[in-house]
Amino acid sequence: MAESVQAFQFIFEAKRMQELLDTNPGKVVCTVSIVEETTKDDRKVGALKIIASGSYAEGEVANFTIDGCPRPPCIPW
Repeated sequence: MAESVQAFQFIFEAKRMQELLDTNPGKVVCTVSIVEETTKDDRKVGALKIIASGSYAEGEVANFTIDGCPRPPCIPW
């Protein structure tokens, strides 16, 4: 097996993920976007954003989403 290198880590709060699962989705979909953020020294940079949402039967609409917190700076415990 080839060695892997961890590139990114995003953390989702278990309570919020359970709330999403309680909406009874067929699948959980994680959408990755690149967004513009401003650093502490006021520079504009691109940053990854991951949002989890549910996939439902055709015609069903749900607006419940949760944001993943990037690590760093998010502390996992």
